[in-house]
Amino acid sequence: MSERSLSESVCANSFLELWGLGVMATNASKLMKHLHRRGGKASAQITAYLKKWENDGLIGGNQQKGYGITKQGQTGLKKIAGIEPWIEEAVVLMDALDVATILPDIDWFGELKNHPDYFKAARYPFLKDDRFYLRGLNHNKQLKPHAPPIDGWLDNEVPNDRKDI
Repeated sequence: MSERSLSESVCANSFLELWGLGVMATNASKLMKHLHRRGGKASAQITAYLKKWENDGLIGGNQQKGYGITKQGQTGLKKIAGIEPWIEEAVVLMDALDVATILPDIDWFGELKNHPDYFKAARYPFLKDDRFYLRGLNHNKQLKPHAPPIDGWLDNEVPNDRKDI
């Protein structure tokens, strides 16, 4: 059985997850366990990524104390992992707005994780602007003054000042 190649983005995502949980990656074995990988090839790939990230200034530390993410490293590793800035903003807004109480029938985090393109088009505007409605409500829990449709922008068109969403 041949070992599969391990992409840098998958490894970076795993490193970020462990770091977010407060676990210091001390060597390739912790990342291998987190990624459910075994074998010399995976270990060598992870070790090479750790060395590369250390040389690039994204992580600091050593195998004894563990590696931590530097100030510029968080942005760099998220870029490698393919995490877009709007996703982080969406998570912050979901918590701040407590969207689970406004629209509890929507699996906010599940949709964001599993269907980010759909989420960006159908949910993200709700988080960003009180002129966007889902199930007839905006994020301030106000009813849409006219319907149909109950979902979407107030005047059924993206406002000129919101073309960035």
